[in-house]
Formats: sequence, C-alpha cells, structure tokens
Amino acid sequence: ASALFDQAMFINKLKECEDGVRSNTLEIFDFGGEEIFQSFSDFFLSPESISLLVFDMEKALSEKEKYIKQVAFWFQKVTMYKSSTKVVIIGTHHDQVKSKKNLATIDTLL
Repeated sequence: ASALFDQAMFINKLKECEDGVRSNTLEIFDFGGEEIFQSFSDFFLSPESISLLVFDMEKALSEKEKYIKQVAFWFQKVTMYKSSTKVVIIGTHHDQVKSKKNLATIDTLL
C-alpha cells in the first residue's frame, strides 16, 4: 500500500525550492461544499491537483447518510480527472467525537 504522504519527497521538494532549483505555486480554493460552487470547481481541478477534503466528523455521525453522500460526491468530483489525483481527507471536530466507537463508525462510513 502506498503512503498518503511521502515525507521524504516533501522535504526534498522544499530543499529544491530553497536552493532555487525549482519554484512551485500554491493556490488554495475553498469550495465550502456549497452547491453553488460545484460548477466552478471544474475550472480549478486538474490531474496535478492535491485536494484537501475537509469534513465535520460530528455531522458525519449525526447526519450519516446525507452527509456521507455529500463527502462522497466531492471525493468523486476531485478524482474525476484522473484516478491517481491525490486527496487528503481531513476530519474536523475530533473533540466532539470522543468515543472510539464513534471514530470506528466514521471510518466505516468513509
């Protein structure tokens, strides 16, 4: 299984930037999961994109089916250009989801 984050590669890229060998541009677009942004996201996504899919773990538990469908929609949206597109899934509100059982439920839902 491949790692989600290759720390050695990341450090090497930083060193290249510091040495002036290569420059990179970081652009961040927050689509907020809102329906109005669905059509705009197509303009900014590419096979080279690295997407951060941020979701509220508390909502994932309280609104299970509806919320997970929304998370799945955005996952499909950001990977539609190329299946190898990097997606980092980040769960927020961890402090509100205290039990290991709830965390396991979230893992199962995703």
